[in-house]
Amino acid sequence: RRQLTAKDVRPLAAELEAPATASEGASSSSSSSSATPNGTTLAESATGKRFDMYGTKLAVVVQKLLELRKEDPGAKVILFVQFDDLKRKVFSAMAEFGIPCAMLQGGVGQRASIIRDWQHNPTSQTFVLLLSLNHAASGTNLTAASHVVFLHPMLASTAEKAVGYELQAIGRARRHGQLRSVVHVWRFVTAGTLEQVITEQHQGALWQCEQVRQQQHKELLERAKKREQEAAQAAEAAAEEAPAEPENLPEE
Repeated sequence: RRQLTAKDVRPLAAELEAPATASEGASSSSSSSSATPNGTTLAESATGKRFDMYGTKLAVVVQKLLELRKEDPGAKVILFVQFDDLKRKVFSAMAEFGIPCAMLQGGVGQRASIIRDWQHNPTSQTFVLLLSLNHAASGTNLTAASHVVFLHPMLASTAEKAVGYELQAIGRARRHGQLRSVVHVWRFVTAGTLEQVITEQHQGALWQCEQVRQQQHKELLERAKKREQEAAQAAEAAAEEAPAEPENLPEE
C-alpha cells in the first residue's frame, strides 16, 4: 500500500470549491450557485431539482459524490457527520438526489445487517454509508470504502480528542484487508470561518501522526530485514562448521 507523502497534503483552499463568478459589484456570498471542479455550476440535477436546496455545502457534497460514482461505479464512501439532526438532513439530501445511502438505525441485529451488506455484498447498490463521527468513528473494519468524507471537523472537549476521533474514522477504511492502494479523504469546509481554522489544525495534527506511523513502520521493516539477515548468516555459519560427510567409495 502506498505511503502518504508531503505531496498528498494539499492546502485547504484546494479542497474547497471556488465560488461561482459573480456579476460586477455583487457579493459572491449572495450567489446561489457554486463552481464545480469541471467548471459547471450547481444549478439543477438531472431530475430538475436544485442542488443547493439543502444549503451550499451539501450542494457541493452531493455534486462531488455524483462525480465520484460516475468516475468509479465500484467505489464506496463513508460519510461522517457528528450531529444527529444534520445526519438526518444529509440522508434526506442523498435520497432526494438519487444517491444510494445507508444509515445505521434499528436494533443491533439490523445495524449489523446494514454494515454487512455494505461491506461484503458485491452486488449491493449502496454507495454511501452515513455514520456518526461521535459514536461510530471506531469499530469493525470498513475496508470496502475507497473514500472517507468529513462533512465538518470533529468537535470535542480537546483538540487531541477531536483528532483522535478523526484518526479512528479514517482507520476504519485504512486497515488490513483494504484492497485499494489509495483511500481518499475528503473534507468539506466553509471558507473564512472558525470551521476552516479547526480543520487546518486537525490536518496538521493528523499529518504529524501519519509521519510517526510511517517512521515506526519503516523501523519495523528494518528490524525484520535485520533479523532475516542474521538468521541467514547463522545458517551459513552452521553449514560451514558441520563435519563433512564421508564419501562412499565403490568396492573393488
